[in-house]
Amino acid sequence: MIMNTFLKIYEPFLLDSFFDWGPNTKKTSIGPKSDWNKETGNHQIWIETPGFSEEEISIELEGDKLTISGELKNEEIIKKIGSKNFSYYMHKKNLDPESIKATLKDGILEVGFKTEKPKQLKKVEVKMLN
Repeated sequence: MIMNTFLKIYEPFLLDSFFDWGPNTKKTSIGPKSDWNKETGNHQIWIETPGFSEEEISIELEGDKLTISGELKNEEIIKKIGSKNFSYYMHKKNLDPESIKATLKDGILEVGFKTEKPKQLKKVEVKMLN
């Protein structure tokens, strides 16, 4: 119970903990790096993707689950880096699907997105009719 309360309070500040290793990913101490700006709702994620082309990388949003994955096709590169694929996913509420952008440069995949402000609760007053 204490851990659940802790996570509810501090989860937005622990962005790296949003990521879970996919079943086909080689576990290492290196994972995605991330940054979150609380004021603007901007999120940035950087993933090392040496040898991957844009066609070998997939970014999908289903509900509140963002999945970033890749699978190398080039056998020479697979032999050099010793890994064939990666898969990370995170759950993020209020993610704006239209804001997701990704770029690949020099073996670094950068994914950016925004979160929308949660909808405000509107309280409606009930009036008695005579």
